[in-house]
Amino acid sequence: MLGWLKKHGAQFPDLSLKFYTTDYRGVHAKKQIQADQEILLVPHEVIMTTDKARESAIGRAIAASDGQVRSTHSWLAAMLLQEKYNPNSFWKPYIDCLPVHYRNMPIFFDNDELQELQGSFTLEMIQNRKISLKMEYDAIAKFCPEFARFHHLDFVWARLAVITRIFGFEIGTYKTDGLVPMADMLNHKRPHETMWTFDNSKNGFTITSTKRLLKGAQIFDSYGRKCNSRYFVNYGFALDSNEDNQVAMNFSIPSGDPLSGIKAKILKANQRTWQIPFDHRERVAARCLSWLRVVHADAGELQSIMEMDEKEIKTLKALSPRNEAAVLAHIGEEAARTLRGFRTTLQQDNELLEDKKNALTMNIRNCVVMRRGEKEVLTAYINLAPMAQNWARTGVKDTDFKALKKDFVKDIQNRGHEPSFEWRLENYVKETWYPLFTGQSVTWEETSNAHED
Repeated sequence: MLGWLKKHGAQFPDLSLKFYTTDYRGVHAKKQIQADQEILLVPHEVIMTTDKARESAIGRAIAASDGQVRSTHSWLAAMLLQEKYNPNSFWKPYIDCLPVHYRNMPIFFDNDELQELQGSFTLEMIQNRKISLKMEYDAIAKFCPEFARFHHLDFVWARLAVITRIFGFEIGTYKTDGLVPMADMLNHKRPHETMWTFDNSKNGFTITSTKRLLKGAQIFDSYGRKCNSRYFVNYGFALDSNEDNQVAMNFSIPSGDPLSGIKAKILKANQRTWQIPFDHRERVAARCLSWLRVVHADAGELQSIMEMDEKEIKTLKALSPRNEAAVLAHIGEEAARTLRGFRTTLQQDNELLEDKKNALTMNIRNCVVMRRGEKEVLTAYINLAPMAQNWARTGVKDTDFKALKKDFVKDIQNRGHEPSFEWRLENYVKETWYPLFTGQSVTWEETSNAHED
């Protein structure tokens, strides 16, 4: 593959591939690399883009049929399969270097491995991914004989190759995506050490270093800021430390609430599942908090809410110390219930990962890391709930928030650096609780780590 790339104009003189195991490899620096140095150029000719896939023989056959392509990834997957079974394919050197299997992907886990995820919302994500891929295959194969000659598992292999390797970029002013040989060999790390783009002046995809890299060092790309559930289900790995982890919890309007009917009408539902991180600035967490503020509004607060439009209700800020404490109590109770659904405790997971004598397989280890991350989020919410009850109970007067200030200085202020849970807790208190007592408005920028569809 390296010879094929060079033959067609690719340039990567300072890079080498290294195999750690049969299935695990990475890109390393042959010599010291300086910041802002272009380390890779891959010409457009050897990039398999979605446009080329649509124009291929299989792409045209699918387009001419009544087959339903639900994901743009399927165009590239179809072209991969067409070229995989063509012994004279131009793309053969690249396809021969793609993984033979994806045993590290959760959709291929056996029952023993899946049992390690008991209690985790990723079990549903894994099942949904299996169903989605089968539906995608069936929707095309039913109407396109040229595509139907490929087995369903062939299609799954190709789709996983695309999911784990695809880049999105612009050629000229046209947005597209594609598979970029060699560039797709870089493993993930945050913060990023490299930046990539399609350079129109060179008619190729380039990767540039953002910092000085030592000779022999592995060179990383960043797959973006994601919850471990996305890394796990989409790429087959989980990060040991990831403050962006999320957990799914189910919330309902209490059945005994005399205002439940009005609240259900405002929220257009009696219950809802939210997948949230421990971060009030994250859009999905902010929406969840807003939803629960309506759930726990008293008659006076509800009257004000009824005068708001839908957008204002979705972005509802904290209403009162009582209301905010009730919201956090609700989250804390649901977090505790969710935590009980796991077979192991957070402490047991930490011990498993720290014990060097435990010869965990890579798949099992990723399961433990995955479930541990959820438990860390749940535990953070569980610990916050009683603190908020104390703040609301003692802050009777608008200017009397001694308990909050005491806890803030003693246990919260300057306890962590961005983006740790401790740092996020400090921001939440300063940006949500302090304004409730001082009346001073605080603005903060909402972030988004939205889940892929």
